[in-house]
Amino acid sequence: MKLILLIASFCIGTVLSDNVASLGNYPYHASLWIHDEDYNRLCDGALIAQGWILTAAHCIYNATSIYVRLGTVNLMEGAEWYTYIDDQSHFYVDENFNSAIPYVNDIGLIHAVEMSASVIDGTYIRPIDILESTTTNLDYLQSTVTGFGPSRTSPETVLRYVTMPIMPNTWCQRQHGATRVTGGMMCTDTLNDESPCLEDSGAPLTATVAGQNVIVGIGSTWTETCTYSHHGIFTRVAPHASWIRRIIASAS
Repeated sequence: MKLILLIASFCIGTVLSDNVASLGNYPYHASLWIHDEDYNRLCDGALIAQGWILTAAHCIYNATSIYVRLGTVNLMEGAEWYTYIDDQSHFYVDENFNSAIPYVNDIGLIHAVEMSASVIDGTYIRPIDILESTTTNLDYLQSTVTGFGPSRTSPETVLRYVTMPIMPNTWCQRQHGATRVTGGMMCTDTLNDESPCLEDSGAPLTATVAGQNVIVGIGSTWTETCTYSHHGIFTRVAPHASWIRRIIASAS
């Protein structure tokens, strides 16, 4: 099943990088076109189990409907699978989410109940595991964030990726302030002026932990100028692992 969904480029977030993903490189990445009472926006997310997409809570907090697209690297071309969800009972926001910036506990789930097991082909669409251990030290670990949007040199709305080190929270707090980066958050350094920014909300941050590629963070807040001196802030996934498993189990 394929869908071509045309979206104005000014609504797209920007991973400022010329690293363009090929189909199948990041088979967990989901594009989310979100409607709420006030406006429409694009967010990112990640497939973590059959029918379950992990994203930022602030993306879906007031959502009335969501288009979910998987198995695509270009928003102007077709998707391998898509669904439209307008049942708000399928949108889950962490009960401790604070909707004021800086977003605290900024994590949410979307239940795409129509997704069958056959959709997960292992090549273009495949779930990714989450990090569950809260004791794993992620400081200075190389990580990768993926998101749709134009680069500095191209307006094309393709899936791009950036590899960056995860920095200690003490370093992040020196850059942004202690109240902007709490213990439940993390930030990445920015190399070669490449970074996520603006509306890459919900973008999955992955890293190799104990030999396995897992989601360690979810894109939360950005600065308006995406340069070496401005860094993406992510919600740590591991502290929410039990909540994620509980929500999935309760809906099964």
